[in-house]
Amino acid sequence: MNVDPSGCYSDVDIWNALETVRLKQYFQNQPEGLNFVIKKDGANLSVGEKQLICLARALLRNTKVLVLDEATSALDQNTDNFINDKVHEEFRDSTVFTIAHRLNTVMKSDIIMVIENKKIAEIGKREDLLRNHESAFYKMVQNAAQ
Repeated sequence: MNVDPSGCYSDVDIWNALETVRLKQYFQNQPEGLNFVIKKDGANLSVGEKQLICLARALLRNTKVLVLDEATSALDQNTDNFINDKVHEEFRDSTVFTIAHRLNTVMKSDIIMVIENKKIAEIGKREDLLRNHESAFYKMVQNAAQ
């Protein structure tokens, strides 16, 4: 089973995770249901579906540390927003490291780290960085708004 490769979770838990990420109907429409086979490199899935399956796996594991490395960079804005909202809702008691170029992807983060030229340019609470008109993050947000 692709959502639960190790076979640790009940079908009910898997269906709940798939419903949370809006993939329940997709799997219900597959003749194999939860036994739907994902081809090598996810060739039979869209980029968004692949990311949503990864999110469903993280939900099943109830992970306390989640690393998202450009997880939504290749997605349309609606799917990007959906994944960001779900991560914010479902992992509010977890530590989430989000590596992103899109500013909207990190706007709900508590702590922001800006890296420039392979070095940490600044790190701080989002609100503090946005209040500081000299901060690199503030300037990035202002430039993006123009």
